[in-house]
This record gives sequence, structure tokens and C-alpha cells, in this order.
Amino acid sequence: MISARIGGGVVHHNELIHGSSFCAGELGHIMVSFDGPDCMCGSHGCIEAYASGIALQREAKKLHDDDLLLVEDMSLKNDECVTAVHLIQAAKLGNSKASSILKTAGTALGIGIVNILHTINPSLVILSGVLANQYVNTVKEVIRQRGLASVQDVNVVVSNLSDPALLGAANVLSFSDQNEPADLGGRTAHTLAIFFQEEYSRGQSWQVQGY
Repeated sequence: MISARIGGGVVHHNELIHGSSFCAGELGHIMVSFDGPDCMCGSHGCIEAYASGIALQREAKKLHDDDLLLVEDMSLKNDECVTAVHLIQAAKLGNSKASSILKTAGTALGIGIVNILHTINPSLVILSGVLANQYVNTVKEVIRQRGLASVQDVNVVVSNLSDPALLGAANVLSFSDQNEPADLGGRTAHTLAIFFQEEYSRGQSWQVQGY
């Protein structure tokens, strides 16, 4: 399966926090719903069950099975597998159901980030990887709508690193917002980094750039 998961890291005073059992930063498995979709971790309602590439592919297949995915200017070859790319493409071409799924996914991620903002109050949130640009505006919107006033001014940016999951959260401080270096105002001590990790299958990478 060609897919993507969600990981994360918390940087405090330029050091990556590991936690007592090296579980710190498991953002993808923060639960945002009591009875949400099943997650691969065995639980349900996790952020990853909503916003990962695997989750988007699952929803794309559901729409396709119900003949609700493809819109004008879209087509699938007989042997072509339905992926998250098709869901994103359909949304771009005006498929309201596809757009709703992406909105829900971004909202789930945003709610999880708000929970972290209320817990550790970082000054910077970095979204990195293949789905970051799809979610950044929704995440900012959720923070404005649901975050306490004290966290509303958190800096949310998209990293320019091509594969931050391999480099690690500690190195993710090299980033840009809209291709320009972000002004942190000296506030780099507390950072939340979120990775949309690529997985590889048969030499191919799961990609959504350009959609």
C-alpha cells in the first residue's frame, strides 16, 4: 500500500523531548472523537484515522464505490488504484463531498493541535511533509475558533524540508512560510513539529504535491 502516516515531535530549549517511554510526540494517536473511525493502532477516533494519507485513501475509495468521486475532467484507468491524490483532485475540481472530507481531516488535526497548545503552550507549530499545505489554513482557522486567547497568536508554518521525518524534529527548525524564512521573534524555545510521513512501496513514493 502506498500511503502516509502522521508523526510529531516537541522541541524544548533546542532538545527533542522523548518522554519516559519514548512515546512523546505521538500526535497521530491523539484522540479527537469518542467514536471516530478505526485507527491502525487499534484505537479509534485518532487524528491519524482522519487526516493521514491512509485515511484519505479510505474515504476516496468509499466515494468511488458509491460513484461519487469522479467529476468532470477526472478519469481512472481500469487497473488504477484509488488514492488520496484522487480525493484532493476531486475537491479541487468542485466535488463538495471530497472537499468536506478534507475539511473534516484538517479540523481533526487542528483540534489535536489546539489540545497541545493548551497543554504545553508552544510558540511555534511546524507542519511538514506531503499533506502539510493541504491542512495549514484549516489548522489556523480551528486555532482561531477553538483556541484560548492566550494561544491564538501561535506561529503556524509549513516546513520546506523534503523529508523531515527522516531528519528528525530537532532539525525541523529550518523551515519557511510561503518560501520565505519565518520571523520567529526569537521564540524558538518551545516548538511543536508535525510530520506527514511518506511510506514507500515497490520503489514508489506516496505524493500529493501539485494538487
